[in-house]
Amino acid sequence: MSDNWYEISHDYLHSYHDIAMDQCMDNILRQAVDYHLLSGPSSPLAVFSQSWVIDLDTAKLALIAGEEAAKERREILRKTRNDLKKGLEILRHNQSTLITML
Repeated sequence: MSDNWYEISHDYLHSYHDIAMDQCMDNILRQAVDYHLLSGPSSPLAVFSQSWVIDLDTAKLALIAGEEAAKERREILRKTRNDLKKGLEILRHNQSTLITML
């Protein structure tokens, strides 16, 4: 065992280097993404500041965050649900009438 101590030491150092290098690259990439995309001076998110959003009028806000398609779909589903409930009530009423007739 004492003959190959340098090979064992090399293997340990190589493993440590691989892990440390991966961690270092991960940290560098996180910092780059954070700076360039989230918090840097030329970040695309800088457009959406709190004051900019507060200053939007109702029409612009509805245009940006509006849900016209979703509202229409919800209304259609609400109408369909109400129609189905009315149909179910009619069927139950007819069923009870039919049972009393028998």
